[in-house]
Amino acid sequence: MNSQVGVELQRKLYSGDWRLFIRWPGGYEAIGYYLTSICEGGPLSSHADWIEFGGETGKKIGNKWPAMGSGALAEQGWTEAANQSTIFWIPRDENDGVGECADLTIIDEALLSCYTINLVEAAGDGARGTYFFHGGSGGDLCNLSPGLPDGGGGSGGSIVPVCESK
Repeated sequence: MNSQVGVELQRKLYSGDWRLFIRWPGGYEAIGYYLTSICEGGPLSSHADWIEFGGETGKKIGNKWPAMGSGALAEQGWTEAANQSTIFWIPRDENDGVGECADLTIIDEALLSCYTINLVEAAGDGARGTYFFHGGSGGDLCNLSPGLPDGGGGSGGSIVPVCESK
């Protein structure tokens, strides 16, 4: 079993801008933000209609896409694969806003031999909410992934197993 590292991140509309917070033992700390003015009055100036959660790999090296997370596929479960749990969103621009559990749907599963995602619906007690495992070893056959520009074979880009909440 690999050792696990947990971190809690929160992105929310706060004080008129999209803020990214990380939770340390002493509480939340703001670590970055996007000015809503870059949205030029569009919908993201005041709210989000949907949110994506998942993993992403960066630029491929030569002809090979890198591993995602630990490199384990989702099917290997919590002792090996990366996971995201207690997924919720805060719909209003307010301090200490009340979160709503995300209703997740898998929208992109990339090429299954390279990366996978496994969605687990919330248990009756709702303690972890809906959560998912994701990851994979990457490889050179990822270039054949459908739905990606240039078949995923360009010099940059990413391959993303993603869930969304609307």
